[in-house]
Order: sequence, then structure tokens, then C-alpha cells
Amino acid sequence: MPSLRARLANLAARVLVKRVTNAPRFDLAAVRRAMASRLTMPAALPWGLRVVPSREPGLPGEWLHPRGARTGVALLFIHGGGFIAGSPRTHRSFAAWLAHRAGVAVFSLDYRLAPEHPYPAALDDCVAAVRALRARGLQVAVGGDSAGGQLAIATALRLRAAGEPMPAGLLLVCPLTDFTDASASLRTNADSEPLLGLRHRTYTLALYAGAASLTDPLISPVYGDLRGLPPMIVEASRIEVLWDDARRFVEAAQAAGVAVEFHPHDGLAHDWQLMVPFTPEANASVRRLGAWVAATARALGRIA
Repeated sequence: MPSLRARLANLAARVLVKRVTNAPRFDLAAVRRAMASRLTMPAALPWGLRVVPSREPGLPGEWLHPRGARTGVALLFIHGGGFIAGSPRTHRSFAAWLAHRAGVAVFSLDYRLAPEHPYPAALDDCVAAVRALRARGLQVAVGGDSAGGQLAIATALRLRAAGEPMPAGLLLVCPLTDFTDASASLRTNADSEPLLGLRHRTYTLALYAGAASLTDPLISPVYGDLRGLPPMIVEASRIEVLWDDARRFVEAAQAAGVAVEFHPHDGLAHDWQLMVPFTPEANASVRRLGAWVAATARALGRIA
């Protein structure tokens, strides 16, 4: 059974976010406020971690530098928010604790949001960020939650198509991998999911996808050729509406010969990891994810 704090977080998610995303009328401003109200918490960052806004043209976002960070390696973090909401600020606690546990610098990207900037703007920003970090001489792993997980996978696919090196690894937290309605958990978990309401799913995803085919692998990676993708770690909850998005993607990646470390969980809301450091489940997940990033960094042989 989830901890008391996790159950309280689930309740807060239902009150602050799900009731807004399930409202009879879609209100973009309300959705953005709801996400900010849940995720923008009083600062609870690791001791000694520095948050440094990026001043580099073409690389919008912020750096999270933990004490004693390894050199030569960085994690590009891509926040979630359904492609229409979220920012490095809303995800700062998660990215900061991930940097702390991994012992590497994290760059949290402030990519362009839909509907002001539909596909492929966000993906273009993610690919440009990888290239900018590599231009600094960094080895780059890529990670993200929810829509950010989708963008992380699509970034790897875009780099592969361009003949560029793969990221060192992919860190995928409750990833959205299918824009169609093929995942059964969209229906079976509609009530059990504490966070995501589905009333406006088709409309909000269309704000990002525009005229693109919903089965295009850069939109729905589960339908792509996943051969040659880098090692990845994936976490998801069995009660969330995106459970089958994660599960089906893991199965497809494994069938394509990709090394996948998959951690399914019970009773937790979509994106429960963002509750770090307030719930024990989030803390345990971030320790695990950070250890995986640290091991990936060690394998690169670029540790100072």
C-alpha cells in the first residue's frame, strides 16, 4: 500500500489537477495554473546544489549543479506537461534531486510549448539542446517525464535519422508513447488515475501534433523502429492511464534488442517521482534513477 504521504499526494492531485483537466470546458490557462499549483512547491533542494540560469543563445533553461559533480557528462532533462504546460521551474525539485543522486549536472530545458508552438517546435528544441551540449564537449544522456519522456525518445529517433550518435541513455518516467487511443489503460484506469483527466485528451494532444500522423514514430514512438536505441530505464504505475503506454513501449524496445530496465509500481499517481523529497516512494524512485544515471556516466569513462 502507498505511504500516507503518497496517498495525500494522490488526493491533492485529484483536487488540484484532475478536476481541472476533466472540466466540461477546456481552459488552457487553468490547466497551466493547476500544474504550477501542484508542482511549484517551496524550495526543498539538496544542500549545496546550484541552480544557474542558462545565458547561452539557443539553449534556454537552467543548469542544476550538484556538489562534486562528475565532469564531461550531463543529463538533458525534458519536463512533462502534455506539451502545453510545465517549465524548468515546475520540475526543479525533481531535476535537482536527480542531479544530486546521479552526481552529474542536469540541464533542464525550457522548450517551446503548444499551442503557441506546435510540433515539431518542442522536438526541434530538444535536438538543438543535445547538439549544443555536445558542442561543449559533453557526453549527453536524455530523460524526461510524461510528455518529456515522449520527447526524449523522439529526440533519439531524430538523432539516429540524422546519422548522429545516440544519447548515452534514456531515462523515461511515466512516458507518453502513443497518441492514438490504443492503450487499454486509458479506459481501465480512468478512475484509478489520481492526476490525469482524459476528457480533453484528444483535443490537447492535437494542439501539439497538428496535422502530423498520430502513428508517426516522432509522435507515437511505440510504432517506431526502436533498433539501435541506447540503454534505458523506465518507471510507471499500474494505476495510471499511461500504464499501457509505458508497458507496450518497453515490450517493443525489448523486442528490438534494446537494453531496458523497467520498474512498475502499484498505487501511485502518474509522475509520482515529482513529489521528491516529500514522499518515500518518490525518494526511492529518484535514488534508483540517479544510480542508473551514475552507472551510465561511469560506463562512459569520462569521469574526472
